[in-house]
Amino acid sequence: PNAEYFYFITFHYSERIASSGCSALHAAVAADHASLCKQLLDAGAKLHSGSSSKKHTALHIACVKGHDAVARVLVEVGSDPYDRGE
Repeated sequence: PNAEYFYFITFHYSERIASSGCSALHAAVAADHASLCKQLLDAGAKLHSGSSSKKHTALHIACVKGHDAVARVLVEVGSDPYDRGE
C-alpha cells in the first residue's frame, strides 16, 4: 500500500464506507494494509471509533482477522484492547 492506494480508498470509497458505518481505517484494517493504517492514523483517523453497526474497533477487527502487523500498528499508536467502540 502506498499514497495512491490511500487516495483511492479515501476518495473512491468514502461514500460506501460512510453508508456502512465503517471508517476508512476500518476498511484498511479489514484489508490487512498496515502501512495504509499508519498513513490514515497520521492523517487524523480516529483510533477509538467503532463501526456503527457492530461497535467493533479497528483493533477488534485486526485481531479477529488475524492481521498481526495491523494490530501491532494500532497498539503502537495507543489502541486500547478494552475499548468497546461506543
